[in-house]
Amino acid sequence: MTPDSSGLVSRRGLRHARPVRVTILASGSGGNATLIQAGGRRVLVDAGIGPRGLADRMRRAFGRVLDLDAIVLTHPHGDHVGKVVPCAKAFDATVYLSEATKRRLSLPGLRTRVFGRNAPFDVGPIRVDPMPVPHDAPQVALVFQHKHARAAIVTDLGHVPAGLASHLDGCQLVLLESNQ
Repeated sequence: MTPDSSGLVSRRGLRHARPVRVTILASGSGGNATLIQAGGRRVLVDAGIGPRGLADRMRRAFGRVLDLDAIVLTHPHGDHVGKVVPCAKAFDATVYLSEATKRRLSLPGLRTRVFGRNAPFDVGPIRVDPMPVPHDAPQVALVFQHKHARAAIVTDLGHVPAGLASHLDGCQLVLLESNQ
């Protein structure tokens, strides 16, 4: 199986999108971290666990510690951002965050990029499409797209807002956490 120029893999006449690989490394009140891999890039969503714990979980999941290209933050609660400074430094990763999240954090010495809560942005070949969702802190749902493959992460969702279903339309994978 080889990809054609559109990035689709043909097998017996069927065309399949190259995957956006999603690996949950940590989930829960003790810390959240999800790894997105696509197009040769690695993006960590949230950094609620430290670099040592992150490295240990990567070794268990992949047999080795992986490099990170970016860390994208969903919202400024400690279980999602509590270890972003040491993780970004340890993995030499750029931190992407909304203006509302940036106002609530101190990120000394880190490379940061601020994104609009409704403005798609790119991490290399990965398109990231945020959408504001209700929570007790400003937060975003994230859709990751590489070529024709789409995956989404929605954390701490208290209720489903208007427009979320259409934002997630076309995703082959949706991780939805609702604990409010």
